[in-house]
Amino acid sequence: MEGRAYAQCTACSETVVREYRRRGLDFVLEALESPSSIEDLTGLTTLHREAQAALEAMETLEPDEDEAWDAL
Repeated sequence: MEGRAYAQCTACSETVVREYRRRGLDFVLEALESPSSIEDLTGLTTLHREAQAALEAMETLEPDEDEAWDAL
């Protein structure tokens, strides 16, 4: 079975592979010193932030548990 790399994958996305080929050991060292740099590079940081915002927005739409019981 074969598949495509996930665009935000911090291991095999095209962005990560391209940067590794371009920068080599410097890229690896940067990733070791600042692991979030790869998440930023791939867009994973943005994806997490957007997902968290969506969850928070959903929570405001749902009645909290106490309100649900009061309605019964």
